[in-house]
Amino acid sequence: MKKEGVVRMIRIAVCDAGSQSQAARVLGVSRQAISDALGSREFISPCLVTALGLERVWTYRVLANSPSTTPASDAARCEAQQ
Repeated sequence: MKKEGVVRMIRIAVCDAGSQSQAARVLGVSRQAISDALGSREFISPCLVTALGLERVWTYRVLANSPSTTPASDAARCEAQQ
């Protein structure tokens, strides 16, 4: 799920609760956490992520057009560390 999906979940929670303050009470977070998530920066606090039953995951992917997609050999890694 992308950030937009999380923001959509928060908007639905606010709509269902009737207000940001009430949604914060229901979710057990501060109203400021709700406000920050719905504001221009869309900062989603870890406590809000947990309250929504989500887990934040960071990943890295190899680009298809990357010049080198094969890992370096053990010898090359050892030389780079020295």
